[in-house]
Amino acid sequence: MGPIAEAVVVVADIARATTMYESALGAVADEHGALDPERAASWRQPSLGGAPSVVLRAPEDDRPGRIRLVESPEAAPSPPLARPGWSAIELLVADADRAMERAQRAGARVVVAPRTVGSGGSLRAAQVEGPAGELWYLTEVRGAPPGFDLPSAVAELGPVFIMVITCADLEESRARFEEATSGRRVTDHRLPIGVINTVHGLPADTVHRISTVQLAGQSAIEFDQHAVATDPDGDQRLRQGVISVAVIAEGPQRSAPIEVAPGAFVEFFAG
Repeated sequence: MGPIAEAVVVVADIARATTMYESALGAVADEHGALDPERAASWRQPSLGGAPSVVLRAPEDDRPGRIRLVESPEAAPSPPLARPGWSAIELLVADADRAMERAQRAGARVVVAPRTVGSGGSLRAAQVEGPAGELWYLTEVRGAPPGFDLPSAVAELGPVFIMVITCADLEESRARFEEATSGRRVTDHRLPIGVINTVHGLPADTVHRISTVQLAGQSAIEFDQHAVATDPDGDQRLRQGVISVAVIAEGPQRSAPIEVAPGAFVEFFAG
C-alpha cells in the first residue's frame, strides 16, 4: 500500500494559505473546487461539505503526494505540536538550505534551521511552520537510511513523501494504522527530536519515542510520542491543520477512513 496521495489541511483563509504555499514552497494550485460532502462526513465534520478546496502540487514533479487545502473560517487555531494528530508534512526538496531561505523570504517562520539527520547523515532537513499550524519538514534526501526506501529529488520541490503524526499513545495509533495497511515497520526507538524540544522549550537532549512505517512508492508514516501532546478536555472542535492523509491502495477504494488519533484520519484511494 502506498505511496501517499494527498494530505488534507484545514485552513481559516484559503486564499492566504494558497499564497503562502505558492510563495514559500513554490507549489502551484492545480485544482479549485468544493469539498465532497460525503468525504467531509467521513471525517465527522459535515460542516466542511461544499467548502472551498484547492489542490497544490510540485510544478516539475508529477509523482503522487499533493496537498489539499480546505477552508473553514470557524476552525480553531492549532499551534504546532500542541495536540495529538497529524502534525507535519514532509516534502522532498533538492536543497534544504535553499528551501528554508525561500520560505523565510515569503514570511514563514523557521522553527528549526537545516541540520543533518538520519543514519550516516543521509538526510538534511529544516522545519517550518505552515499557515494552519502544520509543520513543513523540508527534507533533502542524499541517500536512504538503512531499511528505508525514499525518493530522490528531480526538481527544487517534490511530493509529500512522509507524514508525521503526534501520538499520546504510539502503540495504539500505530496498531490502528498497521491493521489497515501492509506497511513495513522500520524503526522504533527513543532519541532527541529537535523540533519537539524546540517548540516546547525542552532540553535539547530530551528523548521521545519515534517509530516509522514504510509504505510502497517510497513513502512512510512517522509516529512521534511525547507527553506534552495531550487532550485532557476531550475537545472535539474542528481545528486548523492536517485532518486526513490519503494513501494509494491496490484494488477498489475503501468506503471509510480509519482514525489513527483523535481527529486524524487515513483514507484509501484506489490505485
